[in-house]
Amino acid sequence: GTGGAGGGGAGSSGSSGQSGAPAFTTPGVGWARVFSSAMDDAMAGVATWGSEVVAVGTFKAPLVLGDHTWTPSGQQAVFVARLASEDGAVTSSAMLTATGFANAFAVAVDPVGRVYVVGHLSGGPNVVPKPPGFTLPPVAKNNTGFVARVGVSGTFELAKTFPASGDQSSIASVAPLPNGAIVAGTFRAPLELGASVLTPVG
Repeated sequence: GTGGAGGGGAGSSGSSGQSGAPAFTTPGVGWARVFSSAMDDAMAGVATWGSEVVAVGTFKAPLVLGDHTWTPSGQQAVFVARLASEDGAVTSSAMLTATGFANAFAVAVDPVGRVYVVGHLSGGPNVVPKPPGFTLPPVAKNNTGFVARVGVSGTFELAKTFPASGDQSSIASVAPLPNGAIVAGTFRAPLELGASVLTPVG
């Protein structure tokens, strides 16, 4: 994949090794895993699919997942990691990075194993999310909601932003469908959704 140490890009890694901090056992707990960089890290959610666990979170400094090191191109990036349920080994990983902050709030997996991540991007007019092969409209103001889909192989398949005209939006939850997902969030100005424009009252 791309976006390794010092690269600041985005993509996926199909590694089968351990993450930077090894899994450890605790009485009554099958295994546990730590995701740790040199700065603030946060978990946003977990989901399961078959024999895998999918973990999503944010990080601000180079983060080792399996045998791959992801480096944010901005101030904060989002990671997606697939773990083997039997021992917590990282089987693949991906990163969504931006020139400012990328925040994740929820994750879901559809019946065929595709991962949907939602959240918002912030940091000013130059915040452009960078999954490989996708160029999305720049964020006009802090907090623009997004949804991104990561395939079974760990590569980004699609990404979409939900800009509210002149103000803020955020996507807070996601639920899988057989061929897609339902997302829900908030907005503070007119929001275009397909052929409809939603306008908040109050």
